[in-house]
Amino acid sequence: MKSMENVALSMFLILELCAGSASFWHPYISILPRSFNTVLYFTVEELQLLTGSSVLDEALKLHRSIARQYAYFHKIFRTHPLAKSLPYKDCFTYDLYRWAVSAVMTRQNAVPRAVVCGGADDACARGSGSGVAALVPLFDLCNHSDGKVLTDYDTESKHLKCYAVKDFHQGDPVTIFYGKRSNAEFLVHNGFVYADNRHDAVDIKLGISKKDPLFAAKAKLCEEHDLSLSGTFSLSLGPRPVSQDLSTFLRILVLRDGVRADRERRGCLRTGQDGGQSASLREEALGIGSGDGPGLSVAESRLLERRRRPFYNIKTTRCTALRLASVWFA
Repeated sequence: MKSMENVALSMFLILELCAGSASFWHPYISILPRSFNTVLYFTVEELQLLTGSSVLDEALKLHRSIARQYAYFHKIFRTHPLAKSLPYKDCFTYDLYRWAVSAVMTRQNAVPRAVVCGGADDACARGSGSGVAALVPLFDLCNHSDGKVLTDYDTESKHLKCYAVKDFHQGDPVTIFYGKRSNAEFLVHNGFVYADNRHDAVDIKLGISKKDPLFAAKAKLCEEHDLSLSGTFSLSLGPRPVSQDLSTFLRILVLRDGVRADRERRGCLRTGQDGGQSASLREEALGIGSGDGPGLSVAESRLLERRRRPFYNIKTTRCTALRLASVWFA
């Protein structure tokens, strides 16, 4: 568990919960929610509503991961000789573990880990190292709102500091910015979606088939541009939803003849050493150039509309992106 701090923190939370009022953390634990809105609590019917979205894959992966972790610990608690002394050996259930994981997943914060040199060097001990997952009472009661990260850790006083994102008045809920996350990430890991999320994005999985007649040439192009032969790319909100990596990969993916592939290898896919034609086409297609666009208004509007929906049909969005690429980089 040393390499999985969130798992260790979940087990510690269970240990303190089972200690009841004897635990120093009892007042804090007693106000934690009894259940959560994370995908771990979704019913089968609710999971089915995610069909066609990348969120479904992530939700199922999380379910499998948590189930395997629970089975692993359950076996240890039943068979290991030293497990007899554990206070939660007989009350460790899947529901309890799911609750602890959800509590940690939705509320954890990274606190700098002290770096100790030689064990007694106080000056060195004050230096902060890598972050460690922690539950911070009161701090974790703040909901999310758009803005920027305004939290800090004071290494001198060893206190977390949170600076107000705006002026708060009596009775106003105090909010903080959780970070640049898509609504898919918020739903899976925090159990909510944010309506006006300017950092929202949709992930699409793309790859070059080994059966592609130009596989060798495309593989070489990917290698030259530090791209994997398959991967997940994001279409984000904003005036430039297509990243440079996605743009380059799409150009490689839609190549249909060896002569063109060889020309692309001698040129530069990223910087557009084709007289600026590709860059111009991309800008016009996205509605940010000065031209009227290369006849992509309908297809592009459909793609942008899908990105604005709370959940996305990934298969359809991927096909639309490929159709756009075929026109952009023809």
